[in-house]
Amino acid sequence: MFTEKNLSPAVIISEKAIALSRAVGYNTHEVLYMAKSTDDLMKILKSERDVNHYIEENSEDMISGELREYLSELLAEKGLTIAKAARRAQMSDSYFYKINQGVKANISRDKIIQMCFGLGLNIEESRRYMRMARVGELYPKIVRDSVILFCLEKHIDIIECDKMLIEAGEKALLRE
Repeated sequence: MFTEKNLSPAVIISEKAIALSRAVGYNTHEVLYMAKSTDDLMKILKSERDVNHYIEENSEDMISGELREYLSELLAEKGLTIAKAARRAQMSDSYFYKINQGVKANISRDKIIQMCFGLGLNIEESRRYMRMARVGELYPKIVRDSVILFCLEKHIDIIECDKMLIEAGEKALLRE
């Protein structure tokens, strides 16, 4: 059983809002939903006796779906073709096609970051894309990652980002 003291305020508010909405007859999906933090999920998971119950109860807060599905959604949302996104990422069209078709597996972190640039993703979209690709997220305490995050936020293209990485004494994204 969880008490208010061991969950974040967002979860407490969310659970109270859902309970209140049910009491007055609203569908819970009509209520503003605030996602549980990773720490909240960890607390819940540690106390859970059945992993299937945990997954069922917390599915809205978990990463799911296929990378290729998200890639297709992003291409459509951004109005991009695979060819244009690949050019912007300084990658071959065939690499993007393989990922889009689910053929390419074990994609490197740097390739995923290149794709984020090619797709014109912001920081939040990039973080989600990287989580779905199951590669380490960009971490602002790491100089190289900070430069990349800055470039993503400011919509600086990948070639300019590479120059900034080199100026900072960090490894470039693009192979020289």
